[in-house]
Amino acid sequence: MQSKTQKRYLAYLVLLAVFALSAASASSQERKAAPGNDAEFQPAPGLSCPTPRHIHLTKQASAAATPYVADFPSGPCSAGFEPNFGGTTSDRCFRHTFTLPAANDLCCQCVEGKRNTLTITYRALQPGPPGSNSTNDSINIYTGGPPVSFSLYTPPTGGGPPWQRTKVIPLTCAMLARNRLSFLVQDDTSVISAALDVDLCCVKGK
Repeated sequence: MQSKTQKRYLAYLVLLAVFALSAASASSQERKAAPGNDAEFQPAPGLSCPTPRHIHLTKQASAAATPYVADFPSGPCSAGFEPNFGGTTSDRCFRHTFTLPAANDLCCQCVEGKRNTLTITYRALQPGPPGSNSTNDSINIYTGGPPVSFSLYTPPTGGGPPWQRTKVIPLTCAMLARNRLSFLVQDDTSVISAALDVDLCCVKGK
């Protein structure tokens, strides 16, 4: 009688152990299958994007510049800053920040590609011979580290630069790592208009 009771007790323990192992295995599989944090979404190379999105932001002449001041150094422009696109005053730097809309809410990340560009149309306020006035002006893009600089004028073989030009600057996703793009144009050049184009991959719809 005692032997049968012991056998039943052992069988009961074995059954409990099997049930516990099955439950643990199911719980583990559920955890593996659960989706991760959307903010950590990283599409692998070659895979299609769940929700591709292209951002196109523009500013035209007379629009107010909206710089994110913390992105810019305080020293280079002692004469002050031009507050609007299309300014006409020399010796003033121009600065502006484009902010990508809703990128965080939609869980988006920048996708490297040729369509990521900053396009600016600008005018020389102090045209003159090479090496003077507007010809030594540049545009600087601030990314949280050292600025990335691009020349605005190629010294001509005779005379000053054309009054107005358009420049397309290729961008990397590292330049947009903070969900914005801040740029500064030196002091004898007027920025007439600017456009930011960026390809994003999002895991949520609009």
